[in-house]
Amino acid sequence: FPSMSAILASARWRTCSQSEGVDDNSSKSRTSASVIAERTLLAALNGGCLAPIAALGQVESTPGISSELVLRAVVLSADGQHRIDEVGRIEWPDSHETDPQQIEMIHEKSVQLGTAIANRMAARGAREIIAAAR
Repeated sequence: FPSMSAILASARWRTCSQSEGVDDNSSKSRTSASVIAERTLLAALNGGCLAPIAALGQVESTPGISSELVLRAVVLSADGQHRIDEVGRIEWPDSHETDPQQIEMIHEKSVQLGTAIANRMAARGAREIIAAAR
């Protein structure tokens, strides 16, 4: 349940940011983009409560290199014999949190990222694994 994790993370972040003076706009933007990518992937693979899919979107920063939204996903067979892993990345603009056009652009790219990862997984047999698990 990626959205539940995002709600929990957002609530926890809000508690921390209020006491520590952390910029909440950045957190909301990162969480929103991550959840959009995760949900897009799940929807494209017809994921649901019984689907053996895991997806995690995170904004990662490397010193000296621009940040990226990274989406990691895995589909597993019920018997553990088959595993399909995929990772995708998009550039994360470091200063877009207050620009509505930049926010819309990053959300569109998040959808494209989730779709691309789902398509790569589907081409490798993910839908068949998911169907067999139901």
